[in-house]
Amino acid sequence: MPLTPKDPCGHCGNNDAVNFRQYRTKDNVFIGKCCKKCGIEWLKADYLSPASRNCCDIQDSVSEVLYENTPIKPEVNKAFQVQSARTKIDTKYAAEILKPTDHITWHRVKGIWHHSIVSEVNQDKNEIIVIHWNKKGSDLQIYEETLTMNPTGDSLFNQMYRIDYPEEIKAANAPELVLARARSRVGDTGYGLLTDNCEAFATYCKTGIAKSHQVIWLVEKIKESCGLGNIRTIAKHGVRFISKVTNNIPQAAGEIIPAEVIEEALNGSQAVGAGILLVIETGFVIWDLSQAYAERKDSKISKNDFVEASVRRIFEGIVSAGFAIGCSIGLEIGIGALFGLLFGPVGAVVGGIVGGLIGGIAGGAVGRAIGTWGGSVTGKMMKISELKPGDHIVLKGWFFHPRCHAIVVDYKADDETEGKLLVIRNTHERGVVEEWLTFEQPLFRVEYKKGACLDPEQVIENARSKLGHTRYNLATYNCKTFARECKTIAQI
Repeated sequence: MPLTPKDPCGHCGNNDAVNFRQYRTKDNVFIGKCCKKCGIEWLKADYLSPASRNCCDIQDSVSEVLYENTPIKPEVNKAFQVQSARTKIDTKYAAEILKPTDHITWHRVKGIWHHSIVSEVNQDKNEIIVIHWNKKGSDLQIYEETLTMNPTGDSLFNQMYRIDYPEEIKAANAPELVLARARSRVGDTGYGLLTDNCEAFATYCKTGIAKSHQVIWLVEKIKESCGLGNIRTIAKHGVRFISKVTNNIPQAAGEIIPAEVIEEALNGSQAVGAGILLVIETGFVIWDLSQAYAERKDSKISKNDFVEASVRRIFEGIVSAGFAIGCSIGLEIGIGALFGLLFGPVGAVVGGIVGGLIGGIAGGAVGRAIGTWGGSVTGKMMKISELKPGDHIVLKGWFFHPRCHAIVVDYKADDETEGKLLVIRNTHERGVVEEWLTFEQPLFRVEYKKGACLDPEQVIENARSKLGHTRYNLATYNCKTFARECKTIAQI
């Protein structure tokens, strides 16, 4: 049913003007409104999605009439923390590449992606003006902010991307509507980490639907972790409950339970459970990688993005499985033994089930979070031409030493993906050495917080001062420890 601008919401009956967002163009021309209570948009005919135009009786002669808009839902790939269809932005030329209405994202610390809507660009100063959730004073709110693209001064912009939407979504959401949505929310407070975050805001502006890829991805990871614990526990304890415990149930009340019975009930089949856990986690990893490969095959992501996502997901899976196994076995033994002492063999099994379940879920979730964060802070996957002297890089190693850290001294590039690197690194066999290595991808540069590391010349000087030292220790002074010491502290 069409409305006039002053009519109540035709969907929920909201009649409070305060509970509507007013959509206006930059020239203050009214084009629609959004009901805050039910989230339905009411737009002029020119701004409706194709589906809405087809089902509405458009009254062209009445220009102020509003119609209910039905947005097109954006696709979601749960294997990715950020939408896979994206274009990397060279921040040196950001103001030339980006345009108003672009949805941009960049990597912040601890694996978080921040999202904004570009409202204006200033090519002369290489500045962009964005509307986004951010801290203003002590409060989080949506406001318009000018960002100067200075890659040498702020490493946060080294991984900036523009989110690329399908043509049907772009056609259904005119630029004036995208910016009107963004401006209608300027001044809003009440940030919601899971419901109204920076990505949900940017997606709402571009599509009319508030959706956070990071939240969907996180929920999927939690489901995987919970699924691991449940499936593993059922598989592990089902047979054990029947075959081991029932044979030791006391024949009469008050019978004393030998300690050996509790021990037998607890020892069960932990190796089998760990094996099942690894198989299931491997299945999740393979599924996520297959989704990434499908995106790559459809040319939605670049080869470098595919390799980076794959490396991060494999690392996440390894850490997640390790934590889940360790926590599950630890809590299973502890809680199972406690229940066994209190309630006998049956209690030991029940306690083992409870402990294994809690440990598997908690350990998998913690491990997945640590694995994701660790995979993110490893750094940015690099081309050889992007490296600089003094960079702390991570090279691929071999089976028992999968990641090797080093300090870049120089390089010889044949092209962006081939060449030689002169590095200084701490090795187990030869101590600290300076040597030429063949450049191979994946190769990452570790990103440090602004002001947390020394000048490149001092980094290289620190590294060279340690040449010949043979104090390598896997636990206390390995290649990573050496590289971080050269980057972050003055030579002692």
